[in-house]
Amino acid sequence: MATKHLFVVLSNITQLVVEAYLNEHPDFMQDAIILYPKRFKPTTNYKSHYFPYIDELFQYNLPGRNFIKKQQQFGEIHNFVSDIIKNNAFVFYVPHFYINTLRTVSLMKQCVDFKYIEEGTLSYMQEKNILVAMPNKKLDFLQSKGMGFSVWSAYPDFNKEGICINEKCFPFLNNKTIIKKESIEKGLNLWKQENNQTFDNSAILVVDSCVENRMCKLDEYILALTGSIAFLKKKGIQNIYFKFHPDQHLFPLIEFYRAFLTTENFDVYLEELPPNTSLEFVFMTSKNLTVVHTISSLGFYAKLNSQTVFSNAGVLLKNVEFKNKYFDAVNADFNFDMMPINA
Repeated sequence: MATKHLFVVLSNITQLVVEAYLNEHPDFMQDAIILYPKRFKPTTNYKSHYFPYIDELFQYNLPGRNFIKKQQQFGEIHNFVSDIIKNNAFVFYVPHFYINTLRTVSLMKQCVDFKYIEEGTLSYMQEKNILVAMPNKKLDFLQSKGMGFSVWSAYPDFNKEGICINEKCFPFLNNKTIIKKESIEKGLNLWKQENNQTFDNSAILVVDSCVENRMCKLDEYILALTGSIAFLKKKGIQNIYFKFHPDQHLFPLIEFYRAFLTTENFDVYLEELPPNTSLEFVFMTSKNLTVVHTISSLGFYAKLNSQTVFSNAGVLLKNVEFKNKYFDAVNADFNFDMMPINA
């Protein structure tokens, strides 16, 4: 029996890393399988399957809740993966174990190894800061059942291999594999051929998922967006692209943002980028961008690729929960430049 290679792909960056990694390991290609959530379907030629249990983060991931449902899902997940890989052993490539369903897969008897693969900001944070926003209660009993992995650590084994595109990634791991630059370029060149659009010298406003993830209130975030547009206008920018963060999944809220940004009289031209636009790839292939975000990995990747980046989070710091639980932990690693509050 062949050993399958099972990848969890939650973002454009992870898709890029997976395909570049497989280009460097052509013997794995035939046995590569991608699992993805509803919010992100990768555009890939590799075998892929929608993995519904990732989308149930808020039911399945919370400690001590829905115990009976977790017991049922434990069996469902095993059956789901077994149907995909049949009787084969598999290596599991996972961005983190913040989602308990992923831990369940790693504990299957057929899983002979797991490796970490770059996904976003979590891949670049110091673990002590990752833990700030996570529960620290040990769940030994549930873990023994294979379905209640304690979220004391999103990365429970620092000796596992981390696969990434930048040496700054996975600062806490002892073993990292950095994808070769030429392998990354191959993937980016393919993307540029398929997306024949120039973004050089543009401004991009990232509409983050702060409200959906209960980081702040809607009226607070509207002030942040309004201030961002005023800030870019003051810099002499009249044409602004805006793009919704891939985490956003509440359609009515997206429609509200869209109407707000396109019908309000901001005296600038705002154009929405298509949902399938990979901002990470835009940041990696464009020059002289001005990017405004809140606290997302998109801002980090823009900064990593030498774009001019500002965070509008300063407008939200009066919200104590937002500041203490989310902003302080992330900013401790990334030190985002703050947009002036009174733009």
